[in-house]
Amino acid sequence: MRDVLLHASKVCSSWRNTARDDPILWRRIDTLTGIQDYPDMYKFRGEARKAAEASYTRIVTELTKIAVNWGGNCVEHLLIGSNCEDDLLDYASERSRNLKSLSVIGSYIFLNTESMANVLGRLKKLEELRIVRCTIPLGTIMKVIGLACPHASSSA
Repeated sequence: MRDVLLHASKVCSSWRNTARDDPILWRRIDTLTGIQDYPDMYKFRGEARKAAEASYTRIVTELTKIAVNWGGNCVEHLLIGSNCEDDLLDYASERSRNLKSLSVIGSYIFLNTESMANVLGRLKKLEELRIVRCTIPLGTIMKVIGLACPHASSSA
């Protein structure tokens, strides 16, 4: 995702048009791949590190929103990590209603069961849901999943 958005789309107008107009490129969006490409972020300490992490989070979130927009309803698989802002999942579920697979990795992404139910309720074609490190208790998660998307298999 990052390479197409930051590099291929800037080569020339025909490459940009292909990147933007070919939704097949955006069937699978992964916000975690490429995180190791920012080793300089880890050399900071204290407030400087917090600022670098916040900046990186904003960048990843904005790139993912662009990818979701370019992919539209062709996005089938979405992996969102803790390196994204918490509104990204709501944004993606509004624009990518054909998601078949959703992986959410990060404790703060689902802040409460209401936000989880709203997001999952929009994803009528969801078949697979993977939630890792969520602050909501497992029993509550399973109940919300069962009510919001009965066709999805889950691992929490």
